[in-house]
Amino acid sequence: MAEHTFTPEEIEIIQLAIIGLLFYVKIHDKRDLPYCVRHCERIVKNIDVCRSDCYADIEELTLLIKKDWSIACGAHNSLLDYCIPNAALEIQKNMNRAISRQISVIERHINS
Repeated sequence: MAEHTFTPEEIEIIQLAIIGLLFYVKIHDKRDLPYCVRHCERIVKNIDVCRSDCYADIEELTLLIKKDWSIACGAHNSLLDYCIPNAALEIQKNMNRAISRQISVIERHINS
């Protein structure tokens, strides 16, 4: 069975969700960002490049998005393990819950 190729609309949704995740992480975590975040940044950059070329290589972009997302979620210090530290435990739990929800949204769109 052929692999699903994302539509431009699906790619836009994925990119917006990842940008939201990156924004939240960068606002609340002042540490050096883990390796998994770089893969999310790469997804955003690759989408921008493909969009500037009118989605000419959308099949390749789909594969790159899935690969980078898989690495981000499967790497040592993956997104699934990532948490923002905070001295106030309740604040930390809420921030990390927000990250988990955003990851779930992205995961749902990439794996649909």
